[in-house]
Amino acid sequence: MTIAVLGSFSVVAVAAGWTLAQRWVGRMRASARIGLEPHGQARAPAPIVRWLADAGIEGDPGVLFRGWIMALAAGCVVAALVPAGAFVLGIVALGPAVGLVAGRGRADRRRAAQLPSALDAMAASVRGGSALRVALHDAATVGPPLGPELSELARRADAGMGLAEVVGAWTDELDHGAARLAGASIVVAATLGGPGADALESAATSLREQADVEREAAALAVQARLSAAVLTAAPVVFALLLTSVDPTAARFLLTTPVGWICVAGGCALDAAGAAWMARIVRGAR
Repeated sequence: MTIAVLGSFSVVAVAAGWTLAQRWVGRMRASARIGLEPHGQARAPAPIVRWLADAGIEGDPGVLFRGWIMALAAGCVVAALVPAGAFVLGIVALGPAVGLVAGRGRADRRRAAQLPSALDAMAASVRGGSALRVALHDAATVGPPLGPELSELARRADAGMGLAEVVGAWTDELDHGAARLAGASIVVAATLGGPGADALESAATSLREQADVEREAAALAVQARLSAAVLTAAPVVFALLLTSVDPTAARFLLTTPVGWICVAGGCALDAAGAAWMARIVRGAR
């Protein structure tokens, strides 16, 4: 009987989480506006889309968001039934957030690495006599995240929008140095036609040189990143070891309000320290 009741409660909790996520996404779809969202892709809450895009995570943001809500509902059930379930709930709740923080800027780095090849492909297409809109389609084969964005730029240009306006909106939204340089070269090529291929090739060369400098700086920062990772993981590992060998500590942390406050405070401080160290490492680069 107890198992049946608990099973029914679990099903209800998961279903409630799914329904909540569906309604939330449904309300946000009408108001969310993603400037370079691929044509026909389902809308999702704007902050979720921005964070996933910034971390370079592919997939339908709406599906990922609903899956997280369902996992939270299941984690609440586990936390209510299992003494150590609070850790499961904490991992489900904070794990995606930690992943998004750790992956901040990943899409920009991937896009910057793809830009030189895309500009070279556009230059070759323009030298061959193709219109710049066609060259954008040719360069879209570089793959995500840059490929779908170039396809969207070409689609908007095909729909009658001015290419300079479309590219300007793209660079303003990204607000990234490599994208601004590439956008300026594309506008020059759109103005000059065939001779503008030189501007595309020059921008590709500059971006490659910049990427070489950044890779060298990243290699020099490896030790700092490893130290930051160890310092971030050490409190979590120590807490897990403590609760596994000392039942009294586990009961205090997991079953008392003061223990919950300690766990929440420790997680918050650890996350703040991780963010601070990550910012220092990025600043050094």
